Amino acid sequence: MTKVLQETTPFSRELVIIGSVILGTCYTSLAGLWGVVLTDAFQFVWALAGACLLAGWAVHAVGGMDQLLSRLEGTAALSIIPPLPTAAQPSVLESPFGWFLGLILIQWWAWKNTDGGGVIVQRLVSCRDERHAMLSVLWFTIAQYCLRMWPWIITALASLVLIPDELLHVTHPQGVFVDHERAYPRLITQLLPIGLKGVMVASFFAAFLSTISTHLNWGASYVVNDCYKRFINRRASTSSRMGSPEEAAMEAHMKVRSFTWGLKATSVSTGSSNWTNSAPSSRRAISSSLVLVVMSAPPRV
Repeated sequence: MTKVLQETTPFSRELVIIGSVILGTCYTSLAGLWGVVLTDAFQFVWALAGACLLAGWAVHAVGGMDQLLSRLEGTAALSIIPPLPTAAQPSVLESPFGWFLGLILIQWWAWKNTDGGGVIVQRLVSCRDERHAMLSVLWFTIAQYCLRMWPWIITALASLVLIPDELLHVTHPQGVFVDHERAYPRLITQLLPIGLKGVMVASFFAAFLSTISTHLNWGASYVVNDCYKRFINRRASTSSRMGSPEEAAMEAHMKVRSFTWGLKATSVSTGSSNWTNSAPSSRRAISSSLVLVVMSAPPRV
């Protein structure tokens, strides 16, 4: 999202994050999970339409699918399995083939959301019955991994033809490298007219807001059930707990705002644009300790 903003808008990262969190907090607090689900459905359609729109314009700029395939024929871009590492690459793990091995051998079972994750579980248990839950996760799998990916893949292939690597060079402390992730937002600015460019940028904001609202609602459920009900009011009625998610969402919103400003302050004070570069082990240790203290505390009777 940061690279899209840098290529297409004059807004700073902090301003966009804070504005999106405020907007997401408003409708998440007012509508709860039902509102999050409805807005997610609309935002998914908007984001998918924007991706298909850019894919169509990119293919048209190349000269059609036949022209795209002919210009990429014989390159590694159309290979299902990446080529084996060359002598210029020091190890297999640092080559595209090494990344491929990591995906098919490790990530499919070791990823944090392999079992669905808390967000998916929340959606499943909110369904009417088991059949609805099964159909919903089946549709999610098809839409997430079959429908949504192909417009991105087509646009990425077209960017290899339309944008030379020399225009994507980024200077890094370790050297100069080609940042292919910038090709996608750069195609937005180069190919789409003003009106469609706004539609495309709005589709990215829709996807970003969908993530924010989902995690605000999900985090509020943790605050209410694992903190409020356990430590503050164990005898809380259903009606009193129903009012708590709104307060929890507001609290989560304030925490995100604080984190955003902390991110900026840390970057300025350390001279680094990456928050994790500044004492990462100590920050992880402090965070882990706080979580363990809260979750291991005896429940309040």
